[in-house]
Amino acid sequence: MIRVLQIFHDMSNGGIERFVMNYYRRFDRNELQFDFLTSVDEAGYFDGEIRRLGGRLFHACPFEKNPVRHYFDVARIVRENKFQTVCRHTGGAFGYFDLRAARRGGARNLILHAHSANAGKPLVHWLTNRLLKFECRRFACSQRAGAFLFGPNVRFDVVHNAIDVQQFAFCPEIRDRLRRELGIDHKLVLGHIGNFQRVKNHQKALSVFAEIHKRRRESALVFVGTGQTMDGIKALAQDYGLEKNVLFLGMRNDVEKIVQVFDAFIFPSLSEGLGMALLEAQANGLKCFASQGVIPEETNVTGAVRFIPLTSSDSEWANIILQTNLTRDVSALEKVKNSGYDISVEVKKMQDAYLSMINAQNG
Repeated sequence: MIRVLQIFHDMSNGGIERFVMNYYRRFDRNELQFDFLTSVDEAGYFDGEIRRLGGRLFHACPFEKNPVRHYFDVARIVRENKFQTVCRHTGGAFGYFDLRAARRGGARNLILHAHSANAGKPLVHWLTNRLLKFECRRFACSQRAGAFLFGPNVRFDVVHNAIDVQQFAFCPEIRDRLRRELGIDHKLVLGHIGNFQRVKNHQKALSVFAEIHKRRRESALVFVGTGQTMDGIKALAQDYGLEKNVLFLGMRNDVEKIVQVFDAFIFPSLSEGLGMALLEAQANGLKCFASQGVIPEETNVTGAVRFIPLTSSDSEWANIILQTNLTRDVSALEKVKNSGYDISVEVKKMQDAYLSMINAQNG
């Protein structure tokens, strides 16, 4: 059995972490086992499941507290556990810092996996991309994310953020039951799934919904997720007088059921490497409304995603949504399956990619 170290800043229930877990659960772990290294003091959302699957958890000193100690912690963990293969998941070039530490610790197979088309800290990204960049294996969740991190003329492999497509099949019974439980059974329901971070632009989703609610009083907005901006969005909902019409469901482990209650999906992100939540919504047959020029167009695998400029007014977004036929697409599930995002197909490709790289290096 080969053990591979996966490095994250933290293991929350975000899209990147869910992507890795989707694959990890389905690997033949007699051949390939994942261990995880984070640099936060808090426990991770998936820690219990990782241990049950045979994975180990490691923690480095947070970079913000002591970057030198962080570097040597990563190197030490790699050296003491004899990791030969290390993958750093990142939205910016800072990932090279951890890979250099892993190389110092003795790892030979180094992978940088790009998950965003925009760095959270542009200056840090710019500096590290020029000072720390070196040759390694390059993965990306989309063409846009890969070109952003590695450059437009650099070779990288796109690894699909595959999902359990069948899990998101539309189920009228679940829809009816949950809508009754949530008190939204006769309403037009707009949905959003994503952690409360500035980049997810919940404020835009809320302000667009405010316009919709003016015209369709029997309407509701459902947010799934948690995070640092959630309290501010709750306060803004109160300012709009919509506190009874906006539902904050927090962190859920049954997203495949929650999407059933939506009539449309809104995704006005400021930046996305791909947008896995959009794939899940499309598999459920939903019409989706996403930010133009920000969300990679390759995400639109069913033709159900309408891209709208973020510069368009809230009223324009509302007009487009209300003028769209929101009937679910019953053929959407098969379209997503055939698009290369079905985890049951993609998992073998991913495992083979890891094993062939490792065997080539060892050979």
